[in-house]
Amino acid sequence: MTTASSAATGSANRWGPLWGARPADWALSEDRQLPTYEAALEQTGFKPSWRVLDIGCGVGAFLRLVAGRGSDAHGIDASDALIAFARGRLPHADLRVGEMEDLPWEDDTFDLVTGFNSFFFATDMIAALREAGRVARPGAPVVIQVWGAHERCDLEAMKQVARPFLPPRPPDAPGYSSIQTRRRSAAPSSPSQASPSWPAPNTNRS
Repeated sequence: MTTASSAATGSANRWGPLWGARPADWALSEDRQLPTYEAALEQTGFKPSWRVLDIGCGVGAFLRLVAGRGSDAHGIDASDALIAFARGRLPHADLRVGEMEDLPWEDDTFDLVTGFNSFFFATDMIAALREAGRVARPGAPVVIQVWGAHERCDLEAMKQVARPFLPPRPPDAPGYSSIQTRRRSAAPSSPSQASPSWPAPNTNRS
């Protein structure tokens, strides 16, 4: 079975053009997250022989890290422009444009699956998480990084400043409460299925 998602897709069509507008600038931002990627990798028991999939790989900053350590790098992103940029950095990696809710790989393919600030952009977040689990080999780690709590996230202050200048919110856009509900419904059925979170290092630079 190549893909298992029967969910409606559309994340790539919605987000791809936005993320890919200025790939070189996006690369500068992504590359500053290297300490976060290294901290995540330390939690996984990473081995150089692993096949690694990064969902929402952007310009390939994390994949460049694992490829440099000997892994077989694979990535998928919504943006043609970001994938094209990533291919310039990682000519031997398997990089594709597509939907995170319908991954184009076989079951049990990867030794490590990651999603850095990507899953909450899915049209169907639960389907995206299930797909990540489907392509991971049994027992393989799936790393999910998300932004911090609203009251501890600097982005919230920036959003408050920018909000008066933004267009009206689409009527079908999920609110914070609905996202929280979706997170609860996607939670593992037992604590043994999930690993505790860890604080990402501070990547702010003066």
